[in-house]
Amino acid sequence: MINIKKIVPFKKDILFDTDIYEITSISLDHEFKVEENIVSGKFIISGLYKEAADKTPVSYKNVLPFSVDFDKSYIMDNALVDIDDFNYETDKNILKVSIDVSVDNVEKGTEEIKRCIEEEETPPKKSEKPADTDSDYKSYTVYIVRDGDTIEGIMKQYSVTRDEIEEYNDISNIKTGDKIIIPS
Repeated sequence: MINIKKIVPFKKDILFDTDIYEITSISLDHEFKVEENIVSGKFIISGLYKEAADKTPVSYKNVLPFSVDFDKSYIMDNALVDIDDFNYETDKNILKVSIDVSVDNVEKGTEEIKRCIEEEETPPKKSEKPADTDSDYKSYTVYIVRDGDTIEGIMKQYSVTRDEIEEYNDISNIKTGDKIIIPS
């Protein structure tokens, strides 16, 4: 048997009540569990957005279910599940999220993944108001670099080290408008 790492893509459109002028902050939290040959859980997308240039940012929060079935030929006893990549874009009143989930330390038999994630034909999920949760999950913030920002200033603002930022980003040539993933 060979230990392998699988990257499972997850894409979802989140519908807002109004057009999105600017995403001012976005966080990706997640909860995963592995039971038999199923990786399941949820993504929690939250943050602030502006409806217009001069508007005060409005908070948003969405919970997106996630499930991946692996063929029985996979041995999932020591599987490690985490976020490999996270991107987003906006289109009028839709936030389009793209998340790559890493499933590592899986022993492979003979077949590939049978079925991935949720049905492709589901309508966009409606944005919800945030609710307090006390769940145990990892959190990531996507920071958009602004004029005058420095890596040192961002590190201080989010109380992270250079190594923690470099774990998720190439910071050798950061410029205004770049997106930086910051672990929390």
